[in-house]
Amino acid sequence: MALNSVLHDLATVSVSGATPPTGDVSFAFYSNGECVDDPVFTDLVALDGANPGEAHPSQSTDPLTPGAWAFQATWSGDENYSGDVSECEWFTVGEGGQGCTPGFWQGGNGSKLWNTSPDAQWTAATNGLANPPFIHTTLFNSFFSAHADLNGLTMLDLVGTGGGPNPVRKAARSLVAAYLNASIGLDYPYTTAQLSAMWNDANDGDDSDGEFLALHTQLDAANNLHNNDVCG
Repeated sequence: MALNSVLHDLATVSVSGATPPTGDVSFAFYSNGECVDDPVFTDLVALDGANPGEAHPSQSTDPLTPGAWAFQATWSGDENYSGDVSECEWFTVGEGGQGCTPGFWQGGNGSKLWNTSPDAQWTAATNGLANPPFIHTTLFNSFFSAHADLNGLTMLDLVGTGGGPNPVRKAARSLVAAYLNASIGLDYPYTTAQLSAMWNDANDGDDSDGEFLALHTQLDAANNLHNNDVCG
């Protein structure tokens, strides 16, 4: 997991019979990979009344530092079902990586690396790797899964703005920079396949669940890693 990532958890309660589970799921977040000692925080999230029931999202973490971390979810059950405790969902955060910001990709030397395809400057920067995955004028919705808020916007339109208050645009802006970072050969924390999957997960038809803002926050941290010869 990338340095400074911000994460949250999801719990699904599967039961037998037609009666949906009720009550709250308790999420605990630990600063170790074993779900022991006092948690960093706990959070109660109500089940959604479906079967299987879902509790989502939990409280988000602060930007994460290197080391082992873990989530664990507990459901105490209700009058129809006994409860359960999830496995310890542990992961590690690495020491760092490399990334370049949207600001780099939209101006100066950065913008010249992906304004055409094939692009000799991209090839030179990557020591002969393939051409850029898209160019300035590529429509975002023609490359990634489409969202109505991004209709008619090019890749350069998105990295060339501050994102504004719209979380969809903020996430898309960070994604364009992230995808370029992952494509140009940097030691970026995420692959292009992972980035596309992360966008698809956020772009699930529910813009009110905070996933676009969480994606922006996660990718913004990775895009600000720097530590490379492309953007310094």
